[in-house]
Amino acid sequence: MRAGAQAIVEVLAMHARGGSPGSGSRPLVAVSSLFAGLGEPIAVELGPTSPAVGRTLAELDLRGRTGATVLAISAGGAPVVVPTGDQRLAAGDVLALAGTREAVDAARAVLLGEPLADAVA
Repeated sequence: MRAGAQAIVEVLAMHARGGSPGSGSRPLVAVSSLFAGLGEPIAVELGPTSPAVGRTLAELDLRGRTGATVLAISAGGAPVVVPTGDQRLAAGDVLALAGTREAVDAARAVLLGEPLADAVA
């Protein structure tokens, strides 16, 4: 599990930091083909103004609110983390999310402080 999570986060973090604006929210075909059945993992990098910064995954309840799953978290130069509910998020964290397109879009909105779609809220 940890090796799979590390592979996902490393590829997604590299893509998020090296791509064009907004690239951190695009699905990566290479990663989804490695881990069939997870959906298309999406990288979301938390900025300093994200409402998720300083909160735990349990407080955010992304899975309950949106249906998306946080597969792994990369925090700066620290080792990749397979998240638990008590994982506190910080600016610069890159989260690997999976789920349906709607679920991932809703989770991204929660993490970045964007309005949720009516169907998910």
